[in-house]
Amino acid sequence: MSNIIDIVAQVCGTAKPSHDSKKNETKMSYLERTYYGVLAVTVACFGWYFIDVFASTDLATADIREFTSRIWIMFGIYVVLVIVMAIATHVFDADAEDEFDERDSQIDMYAERICSYFQATALFGILILVMYQFNAFVVAHVMLAAIVFTTILGLAVRLYLYRRGV
Repeated sequence: MSNIIDIVAQVCGTAKPSHDSKKNETKMSYLERTYYGVLAVTVACFGWYFIDVFASTDLATADIREFTSRIWIMFGIYVVLVIVMAIATHVFDADAEDEFDERDSQIDMYAERICSYFQATALFGILILVMYQFNAFVVAHVMLAAIVFTTILGLAVRLYLYRRGV
């Protein structure tokens, strides 16, 4: 539990400096804080959307056109929240080093490689859904779920690699 509290304190920039040298080595970078924020926004926004849609829908008779307004509203909210979170992360961390170095590049490359495996598998599954003529609502939402899960997986891998010290 104390690890979660320490991470939240580091994300918020309220962590107290420690005299332990190991604690000082794990100071969060600007990108790492941004990834935590984007992860929280992604889980909250898309979680709300999927719960809202699937709680009020019969999958067998659902029509995708009924949900286009919800989809656009959700995407708009998501984009605005990510922008606000990125600005807030930068404003509250005045001494942030927002340079993209070799470590960040390696972490991104590794996370994208892992995500591409899942994305290829998900797209193959979606192709099977289309071949078995599932309705457009199901196909569209499986596609959206695959994109969201890939995004969450990529952010989680990046954060794991930052914490591991790659």
